[in-house]
Amino acid sequence: MSEKNVKTKKQKKAPSNKGGKYSLLIIFVMVVLIAIPSFLVGSIIYDSYMKTGVPTVGQRFETDLVNKISKDNLKQLESSLGTVDNVESVSVELQSATLKVYVNVEDSFEKEGYPDLTKQVYDQLATILSIEKYFTSSGNVKNYDLEITVFQNSSKLSKETGPYFVLLKNAPMAEPKVYNYGDPLNPELVKNLFAEDVDLPDGSNPSSDENPDGN
Repeated sequence: MSEKNVKTKKQKKAPSNKGGKYSLLIIFVMVVLIAIPSFLVGSIIYDSYMKTGVPTVGQRFETDLVNKISKDNLKQLESSLGTVDNVESVSVELQSATLKVYVNVEDSFEKEGYPDLTKQVYDQLATILSIEKYFTSSGNVKNYDLEITVFQNSSKLSKETGPYFVLLKNAPMAEPKVYNYGDPLNPELVKNLFAEDVDLPDGSNPSSDENPDGN
């Protein structure tokens, strides 16, 4: 063998393995990128499955309301409102951030006196729970909404014509508003809706016993 052939063989280098190392590194990175979100999704699904059927208990206003209405306040309020003239019974409940007061009026009480009676109940409530402190929001201070329902729970009274007054005061409102749900805001419209002789588009008359199909 000639001297040139020996030198040529010596100059040949061993094949590089860098390409294989890079391939393994890319595969490892891809596996990690896939494993992390898969683990997170799996954890969420597992937690959801384990909590299935368990109610979420909490009060979303717990950290918002500065002045809290206690159970003792509710008992005191119920007892105090029961002393108002012409009031037969009172029930008070706190739903979320709304204080709801239900006042059942004596059967003999006249309908014309309901607006004044509703105002009396509101004023009596204010002696127990300050309107400004508990039911008026200002700036970042959040407070309760107030709903007072004054009605007559009598079997002699029909739901269609009975007095049913509701006083509403949302916390942002400066003054409360009283609504009479027992009387329609548009009596003429109601009268037309319940008129005896009203023909429908198909030619039938709802007040008639006859069926337009002849059956």
